[in-house]
Amino acid sequence: MPQRQRRERNISEVALDLFDELEHRRDRRSEGYRQKEPELMRMLCLTSEYWTVNSVLDRSDEPCHPPGYIAHHDWHRCREVRLALLSALEARRVR
Repeated sequence: MPQRQRRERNISEVALDLFDELEHRRDRRSEGYRQKEPELMRMLCLTSEYWTVNSVLDRSDEPCHPPGYIAHHDWHRCREVRLALLSALEARRVR
């Protein structure tokens, strides 16, 4: 399967703030949450991953799609960015 072209992802303070807000919200089914999640994914250049129903806000430990599916690859990419976001939040709290 051909690899998609990727742009370099820089985690801006705005994206980090939005991730922090959404990560700690309890009302994940609310309209406000559902409107902000795609915006966060756009900020992180993960729009195509969002359309394969993957997100950096997914807390699961493994993908639900089997290997060979693009959604399986996308889950791993979102997981990688999620871990970077969590690490950046931790570093910001330590400062």
